[in-house]
Amino acid sequence: MRRSHSSSLFQLGRPLGAHTTTHDTAMCRMMVFAGSCTKCGEKHTWDELTQNLSCLEAKNNCAFGDCSSGVEVAEHEFDQECDNCTVEDEGVENVEEREEPQNKKRRT
Repeated sequence: MRRSHSSSLFQLGRPLGAHTTTHDTAMCRMMVFAGSCTKCGEKHTWDELTQNLSCLEAKNNCAFGDCSSGVEVAEHEFDQECDNCTVEDEGVENVEEREEPQNKKRRT
């Protein structure tokens, strides 16, 4: 008895590879973490925690957000000490003076 391969192209009435998400179309997603410093209270976006999740169309175009559906941005609340407060906790004095030489080029 020979099996037909046409049944393997569909699963539960849908073609294989069809999107089964709750959205009508797939889109890129960006997860942004923003909140306040727990010490000074200043508002910050923690860029090092930001995540970009490309949809299949954007992956095929080799660029995040390069798709017909656009980008969905989800902001998550996240509070932690900012860099300046963390440096102060480490006992480093004059944060501004310490950062200034890093911005200047050394002459040799």
